[in-house]
Amino acid sequence: MFRPTYGDACVRWYAGIDTDEWVDTSSCAKDIDFLVYDKIRWNRERLAVELLQPILDALARRGLRTHVIRYKYHDRKTYRRLLERSRAMIFVCEHETQGLAYQQALASNVPVLAWDNGYWLDPLWNQVSDAMIPASSVPFFSTECGDRFADLTQLEQALDRFLNHMSSYHPRKYVLDNLSWQQSGSIYSRAYFSLMTGEHQNQKPCTR
Repeated sequence: MFRPTYGDACVRWYAGIDTDEWVDTSSCAKDIDFLVYDKIRWNRERLAVELLQPILDALARRGLRTHVIRYKYHDRKTYRRLLERSRAMIFVCEHETQGLAYQQALASNVPVLAWDNGYWLDPLWNQVSDAMIPASSVPFFSTECGDRFADLTQLEQALDRFLNHMSSYHPRKYVLDNLSWQQSGSIYSRAYFSLMTGEHQNQKPCTR
């Protein structure tokens, strides 16, 4: 979206995840099978009925214990304690530029099953584009982290895959390898100092 206007002046950067604060919780006693993170922002009344409730129903049919936490209705301490109690998380959000909450879950070694519809659903999208704009709810993610589903028609199969592969996920490793403070700082400093170098190289020589 930004490249046609700004070209290479934009750099893809992320805030590093503090893995000393968000520690490995895999050895903690678990009494929640799925922590359901509700971050539905648009068309909430409709999607709470047509998306969130069917997800909860699917989990209940399997006899899985769930706890729903809603964006902006909790604090960090509560969230950290819930992650300690949870074996996995379902992340329900239209899209993210980064997604600190799901990455904090990954850092806690809690694998994530994400609703990832594939598009930017902010109502403003049609003011900047004639076609729907691709986007992701989990822009930093891999098979180490968990799985995804685009809509309810894919939910049951995604749940089967996710549950069958629970023991093979290593989400904290993904965060340590890809989202650390050190790597974040390195990206930022390279961009910052390359800009300074570029400005220095483009200065006109003194004519005095």
